[in-house]
Amino acid sequence: MLQEIDNILARLDPTIQVGIAITSLKTGKCLYERNADAFFTPASTCKLLIAGAALSLLGSDATFLTRLLIDGSGNLYFQGSGDPSFSISDLEKLISQTDLKKIEGDIFLDHSAFDDQQTLPSWPEKPLYSSWFSPLDAIAINHNSYDVTVTPTEIGKPPTIILSPEIENLEIDNRATCAEKESDLTVERRPNSNVIEITGEVGREIESTRTPFQDAHESASILIRQALQKAGIRFDGKISSSSTPQDVKVIASHTSLPLSFLLQTLLKESDNLYADLLFKKIGQHYSHAQGNWKNGKEALFHHLEKELHVSDLTIFDGSGLSKENRLSPRYVVEYISWLYNYSPHKETFFSALAQFGKEGTLKDRLVDNPPPIRAKTGTLDGVSCLSGIVEAEGKDPLSFSVLINGFTEEASKYEAEMIDSICRILSSL
Repeated sequence: MLQEIDNILARLDPTIQVGIAITSLKTGKCLYERNADAFFTPASTCKLLIAGAALSLLGSDATFLTRLLIDGSGNLYFQGSGDPSFSISDLEKLISQTDLKKIEGDIFLDHSAFDDQQTLPSWPEKPLYSSWFSPLDAIAINHNSYDVTVTPTEIGKPPTIILSPEIENLEIDNRATCAEKESDLTVERRPNSNVIEITGEVGREIESTRTPFQDAHESASILIRQALQKAGIRFDGKISSSSTPQDVKVIASHTSLPLSFLLQTLLKESDNLYADLLFKKIGQHYSHAQGNWKNGKEALFHHLEKELHVSDLTIFDGSGLSKENRLSPRYVVEYISWLYNYSPHKETFFSALAQFGKEGTLKDRLVDNPPPIRAKTGTLDGVSCLSGIVEAEGKDPLSFSVLINGFTEEASKYEAEMIDSICRILSSL
């Protein structure tokens, strides 16, 4: 059966780089390899490492705490801790816990849990304005993005656009049209502006996506002011940023769901905001200092060195957006094997991976007779990856990693013609 993988690879353009490693989770024996020790841009494959590190360093029950505090002068402090799941509903419930009728002083947003470097120079520019990216901040409300709902009207006419939350100074440039065919929409924020551009065609179904805030601090200020107004709390002061002083009183708090639940979104949906906020969170935990890219990397490598080895891998973020990240297929399967055989968080971790034909980034792949595989996708321009486990009934479980770099076509071509075909083979071994 493994010879069939060679047959698939023989059809590829020889200039495309392919790395594969397949290992028995029972015996540890390598069953197949192709460039297994070569280093590739892994894209979101990196999320496997950050999820495993977060479980080991923070624990599956770890939560994020968001608090409202008040000082003796009537100033209110909104203190974030990097909760990626904090919603507008959570904000309104947080404010409703207080018995405030009026805020006598000003409001200060405390973002100090993390540094203010929201991106990396090695990130591609385009995702910074698309649904892939939401600006990183210790205060992240509504995923630091707008929810965009595109509803078809008449053929040839513009669709109806609804953005939530509604924020002042926001402009919609709707150049999309309604069509009979399948939707092909692009929703992006125009660079360095609050203009949301919608282009392309929308079919008969309502389409939903998100697009990032221009400025996380400014948007948080607006949303908090709106929530106070909705709650009937009078506020005439200013909103700015400041660390929370010592002599304050907690008047309300919100606790996120445990990390075990948050990983479902991180891994199944390949959520970049969740991954990079967790990257900085483990850095804060490990260094006992403000979370940043540097100590996040140090925390990750501490975990990898302790449980496995670091080898020559290079990781700069949790999301995998950096094209300077480097992983080998062999390292990926070794790490998966460690998680499967030795980690106390095995069930939590693997239950958070997507399954073919059922959920997450694999929902629309191999829908007919989906193979018994849980895996993590990885996609950037010129990058397509899949790594995970195979648990076929009555057969030894396998770990595998397929990393492909260097093509110019759409990644879907390699998903369908190569990666998914290999997964069919793996389920038969």
